[in-house]
Amino acid sequence: MAEPIPGPTTERFAALAAQLDVTILLGMAERQDGKVFNATAVIDRSGQLRGVMRKVHLNKHETGRGWTNGSDFPVWRFQTDSGQFNGGIMICYDREVPESARILMLNGADIIFNPMCTSCPKEDIHRCLLRTRAFENEVYIFVVNHAAPRSVGHSMTFDYNGDMMVDMSENEGVFVRTFDLDALERFRRQEGIYGKHHRRPELYQILIDPSGQIHPANAALPAAEKPDCAPQRTQRSQCGPRPQPKE
Repeated sequence: MAEPIPGPTTERFAALAAQLDVTILLGMAERQDGKVFNATAVIDRSGQLRGVMRKVHLNKHETGRGWTNGSDFPVWRFQTDSGQFNGGIMICYDREVPESARILMLNGADIIFNPMCTSCPKEDIHRCLLRTRAFENEVYIFVVNHAAPRSVGHSMTFDYNGDMMVDMSENEGVFVRTFDLDALERFRRQEGIYGKHHRRPELYQILIDPSGQIHPANAALPAAEKPDCAPQRTQRSQCGPRPQPKE
């Protein structure tokens, strides 16, 4: 059942976050202005709602089910006992579109969280895809999947070299993993040749050309993104100044 953010569910988890002194990324169905989004609420250690990530890419198996596409890739500044990092979120299928991780990286993400409920983590091609997203963007990636019997589990993490750090089983479980952000910063500065290195964005206009984008006819795109003069099955993208991580 979809509900507003903030709402009863986020309030309950906000109290839990403050009680346990942890940050919570809460996946839920969000209802906003009569629209429903596949969303992740970001709640910090003090119990404050920092913001919401709404799934941007809905594939053809999801359209027509009442979901609306999100339209942003926010990045937040997270505080831990040992330091700070910039984190962003790509929800489930967002990871299949390479621009998702690339935009999050360009927005400053050090760690990308990828919550999902799917069988993909057991499939080699999808593991290779996640390794590639981490490697080509010089970021850590943290995958969280629903455990059996609802899904297949196998939550996992990848480092900025694309190496798997943890691979859980199908069962419910908890793991703690340390991410060496100092090592990531040194790698980006001294050794990295991917991520932001050697890019030529002045040549990438084709990436935002509506003729290269296909959507199902029943896609529930945000009004601002619906094409006015392009064919019905395409989406017009906009580009603008890079947003800063949200404090």
